[in-house]
Amino acid sequence: MGRSKDRPIPMLAGVVLIAAGVLFLGYAFFQYSSIANDPSYAGVGWRDAYEMRDTARGMLLGLSLVVLGILVVALRLRDRLRAPRVPREAEKGAAAASASHPAAAPTRPDPKPAPAPAPKTAPSPKRPDGGISPLEQVLPRSDDALATLRYFIVDAPDQLLGDQCELVRRTGLADWTGEPRCGARRLARCGRWWLVPTGEGPKPSDMDRIWAIEAALNLGRDAARLAEPPATLDERLRVLLAGVSRLDPVRHPGSRFLADATEGADPGGEWAARVAFADALENLPVPFRMVADFRLNVSDGLLGVRAAVPRPAAFSFMPEAERIQLARAYAYDLALLVARTAFAASPAIRRVTVNCHEDESVDCVLSADFERSSLERLAAAPREGGLPNSSAELRYRPAADGWLAPVAPLTSFVDRHLRPAERYRPVELSDEPCPEAVVRACGAHLRSELGIAESVVRWDAWERLADDFGGLGDTTEGAVEALSELRTSASDASIIEACERTTLALVSGELDVEDADGLIECFVHGSALERAVRQAGPLVSAAGEPDHAELSRVAGLLEDALAPVEALDAYRDDERTVHRYFRSAPERVTYNLDCADGRAVRLVPDAYFLAHQYASVLERRLALPGSLDRALAHAERASELAPCTVEATIARADCLRDLGRADEAVRAVSGAAARCSTVDGLSLCLYCLAALVYDLGMVEASVACHRRCIELGRAQAEPARRELAVLVEHEHEALAASRLDPATLTGKRLTRALEGAGLPAGGTGPLSDRLRAAAAACTDAGIFSVARPLLQAYLQAADRRDDALADVLASLSA
Repeated sequence: MGRSKDRPIPMLAGVVLIAAGVLFLGYAFFQYSSIANDPSYAGVGWRDAYEMRDTARGMLLGLSLVVLGILVVALRLRDRLRAPRVPREAEKGAAAASASHPAAAPTRPDPKPAPAPAPKTAPSPKRPDGGISPLEQVLPRSDDALATLRYFIVDAPDQLLGDQCELVRRTGLADWTGEPRCGARRLARCGRWWLVPTGEGPKPSDMDRIWAIEAALNLGRDAARLAEPPATLDERLRVLLAGVSRLDPVRHPGSRFLADATEGADPGGEWAARVAFADALENLPVPFRMVADFRLNVSDGLLGVRAAVPRPAAFSFMPEAERIQLARAYAYDLALLVARTAFAASPAIRRVTVNCHEDESVDCVLSADFERSSLERLAAAPREGGLPNSSAELRYRPAADGWLAPVAPLTSFVDRHLRPAERYRPVELSDEPCPEAVVRACGAHLRSELGIAESVVRWDAWERLADDFGGLGDTTEGAVEALSELRTSASDASIIEACERTTLALVSGELDVEDADGLIECFVHGSALERAVRQAGPLVSAAGEPDHAELSRVAGLLEDALAPVEALDAYRDDERTVHRYFRSAPERVTYNLDCADGRAVRLVPDAYFLAHQYASVLERRLALPGSLDRALAHAERASELAPCTVEATIARADCLRDLGRADEAVRAVSGAAARCSTVDGLSLCLYCLAALVYDLGMVEASVACHRRCIELGRAQAEPARRELAVLVEHEHEALAASRLDPATLTGKRLTRALEGAGLPAGGTGPLSDRLRAAAAACTDAGIFSVARPLLQAYLQAADRRDDALADVLASLSA
């Protein structure tokens, strides 16, 4: 509409139309104002109607002119933006050329074309619109990555880099039959390809080829980036492999990973050193996959690393005569690279031991020990067959085929300098004061205030029975005597009871002295209450229609087992002591920071808490007169024992709901969600709240709870998705009336919906920060038995799982 005989309407015409429209609108509104203020106007009769129609026409005409003018201006602006810009210099040159050469005669083309410039090595193939390469688009989405790669090298080789395609061909992929099915992904940190076999583990020969294909993809990409590439592909590969020991970690400008992960931690402590090394390690762009595990002792400046190295068969893209030497050289270069990376990552690391092993094997094939002062000397040492001579700092043994045979490592992972035993000692047995950082992050002044397992004291007593009393001996008489001596020396009531019941079992013939497992079970977990709980467990978790007779029998068994314990008032709180149960270290930290009131905390046996919780579930299922009241009593006792255990609160909420007190149930679960210690618990609370608020008629709040539960992505996400679909179908009229589209209920809008309904927003930010700070403090304090579960919970609560923090988690293992 904007053109006449291919000539556009000028922008000035649009401006004139807008001005005319504004004038018409002004006149029409003035006329309307005059009519409205005229006392004689009654709205009836032909004259009044004519005047009002005339005014309306003026308004419509003015509005149309304004809209038309705006459209014309917009079209002209669009044309200007789309028109290619010619530089001023080009315009001047063109004008000068036209002035000096008004009509240049056409010339015949030169029959000999000018020689083309030397081709430069191309980067990764791109789409015409500048997107990522076809390989990067397709491979991560493929369910069968090897079949996809075979298609590329056979049917679409131009979609890969030239060297990349040739290297993958050399691995024999095109003729490989019976290969394992694999997925594929490019690692975000280092950009390397990683093939992930699905199903059963592949054979070693299959894994060698998988490693080779990954390296072919990586090396082909690296070869395309060489500034001065050698002439042949084999020479380019030799250059790349020879430079492995001096690779630098990939840098990620703007990344705040290190700053965020180490915020508030001691810069020279265990946590900061582990995070810094793991961060650098995962960023290394090595040709073959990096599979490494490490242990660190900052007080000795000692780092131990176990790294997997490729076998010669994984170098199938190289000439066969060179493969063994290249594999040996790569193992040593990888050890050098790991040591250099560690020294650069943290000044706290002064010595690095690297033990290389084959994939899926624990046998060390090369062990190297580096110090800061010896690193460059060892890197420059002359080599023969890919390796320097064996020495006190380098240990290896050639195999018959020229590869490497297993050797003893220079420093074992269980070496006491690398793995101090006190780091893994149960905190329940220690009254050692905690550092100030642990007090702030975990609320614990003594190490024992981080404990969660009441049974540790009996395990420790059993071990002392072997160490201090020479074990139980070979006869019943000797075992009874040893147990009697332990009972006499013990002050803990649970140990005394354990000695008495184990002695009784031996004397009565129920247990034989040679039945070591049975004796341990009886001593540590052999109380009548624990036996009753073991019987109730399968019934509580069973699905389907319950057998009321069995429910009644097991519920009575629990009541009988609880009766003597409750009669003694052994686990009743007083003004100085509270009795609590904790399912995890994060729960204990949450209790210390949010619920502790200054009284000493005494741990109750797991069986005591579980007996009350199981009794509550069984009584609810019985649905007999008075059973709901009994179920609520048991649930309230379990909640009192475990105020930070979500499952206890939800069991109580179920009882309140059955009793018609859904509003109380909502308040109880909302409170549990607000003080939740893990994202799993938070997800469970929101899933429960979705049903509870729906019972109260709060449809929109129920939708919001389901949506947040789905966002958290834990075990309840899939059931929540199914139930939300049913809810939306059933309540479509109510949702339409409130103009609520569940699909758009995300982010801040979802948070406002939850908070507007008086429910917890379900954010994981504060929870995540608390877990990270607690894990860092416990790591720096050498309390690894607590740091590890805290870090594990942090990885679940964080937005994404990070490979570097997963490495730190593994480094905290015993």
